[in-house]
Amino acid sequence: MTDRCRWFPATPSASHRSNGGQQLSVHKVRSQHSNIYVEDEGACRVLYFGDNAESRINRSDPLKGGLKYAEHFHCAFLLNPHIHKVLFIGLGGGTGPTQFLRCYPRVQVDVAEIDPAVIRIAREYFGLTDNRRIRIVEADGRVFVRRTRRQYDLIVVDAYLTKAKRNLIPPHLTTLEFFSEAKARLSERGAICYNVIGMPYGITSAMPRAIARTMKCVFPAVHAFDVKPSENTVLIATQHRPRVNRSILVARAQRYKERGSIPFPQIVKTARNYCDRPLDIDSAYLLTDDDAPVAQLLEIDE
Repeated sequence: MTDRCRWFPATPSASHRSNGGQQLSVHKVRSQHSNIYVEDEGACRVLYFGDNAESRINRSDPLKGGLKYAEHFHCAFLLNPHIHKVLFIGLGGGTGPTQFLRCYPRVQVDVAEIDPAVIRIAREYFGLTDNRRIRIVEADGRVFVRRTRRQYDLIVVDAYLTKAKRNLIPPHLTTLEFFSEAKARLSERGAICYNVIGMPYGITSAMPRAIARTMKCVFPAVHAFDVKPSENTVLIATQHRPRVNRSILVARAQRYKERGSIPFPQIVKTARNYCDRPLDIDSAYLLTDDDAPVAQLLEIDE
């Protein structure tokens, strides 16, 4: 982990280039952490770490064209509508922060991103605009959580690195100790939202179940969303126990959307992906700083 913490104001993005539906290489760079590529694919701009898509955004409308898992970050507002201060750990192309700033005028966003190349690319190629409501810090996410004295209503963890041509969650961001440190930075009804590779049930569920079990040791409730058709699970750990199920969340999403409380266009669709059936965490791995075999749980060869 690096101990650097440098604050950056966001700056206006570069102009976008239309490609008439053709795939076009826009930018590529090798950073300390990944081989990074920016490509235009039809109406969308895509950020790749190696061969893996990390962010996607419609160049004319940031509320469209995003990767499915990122749409589920908005479901945190269904569990706590009073979210005002948000920390993103991991920036990518900045899709999540950009959408939050556009949808929720009262939200202020901090971002902790370890790779300065990613920060530059999000500004120059993904429309992360200059805004007093967002601050970006070049730092490892866990170092930032330890050092900050800010309180957040929501912490979104979406940090990945590339190993053996596949995405790998940084192990130190998966552990019991990390979630305890993050909880100390949350407001009374604050929550942690976590994007995890793997489905909530079945043969690819080892990683989501392990993180859910580890979260459950720190938080009273952990909610899961099955991100279809991609093989991702979004977990939301809350400090209170809201009485919810899929039908309640869908009805709430419809009501909030009609009111304009959650103007994100896909909120009802994402609410339908709530997992009524609990994840099997009794047999799942408990992740600690001394023992967090993330690569094995994701079946990545060392």
